[in-house]
Amino acid sequence: MRFKLTAKKDYETGEIGWQDSRIRSHAYGPLSGSLGLAHDCLEHTAFDSVADEIEAHGAMYWIRYEGGYTKNGNNIDMQGFSREWISLVQGLVQEPFFPTPPKTRPLEDSIEEDISTIIANGRALCLREFHEDQRAEIEKVANVFRAYFRRGYRKATRRYKGLEAYNVASLFSALVDAFERQWIEYEGQEIIVTVNLKTRRVVVEENIPAEY
Repeated sequence: MRFKLTAKKDYETGEIGWQDSRIRSHAYGPLSGSLGLAHDCLEHTAFDSVADEIEAHGAMYWIRYEGGYTKNGNNIDMQGFSREWISLVQGLVQEPFFPTPPKTRPLEDSIEEDISTIIANGRALCLREFHEDQRAEIEKVANVFRAYFRRGYRKATRRYKGLEAYNVASLFSALVDAFERQWIEYEGQEIIVTVNLKTRRVVVEENIPAEY
């Protein structure tokens, strides 16, 4: 797996971060945090709409929650997933495109119970945090969250077929560490991220254009 990231300015914050070359939607901007960058590489399969972010949450559940990922003693829980709803609603306000999901089959009962908890807590949080004008966006997320979460969970298990969740969680951890060592030197700088699923190694290196 190879990903190209470019140092770009976030015109809302003025900060420079790395942006995945697959990103086309305004709902996704450049990131500077190593956790978010690893999330984009290993848990996202697309960046076309907020629906893709919900699918990435399903992947996150399999990789980080079931895989037992922890960083500095902190791991993700259902409350953490629910807090992500703030970003989902904000993203939907920025980019209203939100495709209707196809019908999906339930996952294991325990996972379905966790999804119900995430929806209930995420919806309640957003109703407290956002103005009444955003209620339509909140309900849109609530209505399709389960279907896209299921799709993302299953996509992750297919994408990493042959590996257990804890194997991918280990790769995720290694990628977070690699991003923490990678500094942005100038706007337009490019890096190539290589994730070898066979050797279970990650490499982040600068991409030097041919003219140089």
